[in-house]
Amino acid sequence: MTPIDPVELAERIINLLDSAKYSTTYKWATLDAIVQVVTENVQPNGQVPPSIRGRAVGSKVLEIYWRQSVPFTATTGGQHVYLKQSANDLDIPGKIARFRQEHHLTNRNDSISVAQAAFPREFAALEKYVQETVIRMPLPKLQKFGSGANAIEERFIYDYGWRDEVPSGQIQQADFNDEMILKPGVALGLIKIQNLLRPYIENLWIQWVADKNREITDAAELHGLLFGVDRQSLIQIRPHLVSLQKGQCFYCDSNLHQNTEVDHFLPFSKHSDDTLDNLVAACRTCNGSKSDSYASLAHLGKWRQRFFEDTSTYVELDRISRETSHIRKARATESKAAAVFLNRPQGMQLWHSADLRIELDHGAAMAIFSRT
Repeated sequence: MTPIDPVELAERIINLLDSAKYSTTYKWATLDAIVQVVTENVQPNGQVPPSIRGRAVGSKVLEIYWRQSVPFTATTGGQHVYLKQSANDLDIPGKIARFRQEHHLTNRNDSISVAQAAFPREFAALEKYVQETVIRMPLPKLQKFGSGANAIEERFIYDYGWRDEVPSGQIQQADFNDEMILKPGVALGLIKIQNLLRPYIENLWIQWVADKNREITDAAELHGLLFGVDRQSLIQIRPHLVSLQKGQCFYCDSNLHQNTEVDHFLPFSKHSDDTLDNLVAACRTCNGSKSDSYASLAHLGKWRQRFFEDTSTYVELDRISRETSHIRKARATESKAAAVFLNRPQGMQLWHSADLRIELDHGAAMAIFSRT
């Protein structure tokens, strides 16, 4: 079978999303989760995964909704008000919100890693519920064009071996196969179009949520809550990053003083990666100049040294993670970087400094990721 062209893949996904009516935000979350799981499983040599697991997609959906399942505002009586993301209070965001309420984890900076460490058994049950829900409903329905009885399924993204709304008990059996076989060209295509696809998905998501919650908000207020950076968490981690970097800007080596900011090495707007390995301390000039750009290979080589387990930096990041409960996902973050730098167009402009951009060289990028 001929691999699908990335442009054709993007067009078919947009056509798919435009063809359906939505009673929940599940399909958008699931598609976003699929892209993230694919990207997080790219090998250091740039090889893309031939398949992914439904449970992994479910766990990623939990991560996506976790940051959204916090109080949006409070009434005059002090009651929490949450954004509706379906007509059913027993939906995934509602289930996560209740978990967070019951365990007093309603602040934006109460991360998943905090919940896992403090309530391991309860969190495992929540994760199992989300995995089952995603495998039973959005994954079998995601590739259906149209809605209702007239919907037509075209499995152009992935194939799978279970039936629609498979019983939950069957999913938990040891022999249940949750493998999703990616169609030829899809994994690479998703990596190539993700920076175009993400804003499109987010816009549909925001407009839908705004329409369902018009009595308390509008679209202009929603992007930060649904997809924004947790600024408070970044403030808390900042002094640890400054100490790790010996008081110097990660990019220009200038001394950090009152102008210190936290930068996402892989731009947050493109990858939603707030984990510790993706954060660096930078001066205001570098952070503002780099903005949402990808950094040059010189910076990439320096940054990738953080992932070598036999270095003091790696050990120090582990310590910071334990002390601050700021989660590390080193392998996943490294895979995202490999997906970007080994699969973006040769010659793409990379940010190096406020007044310098350098072209991407695939051979040099491969040499960086081949180092162990």
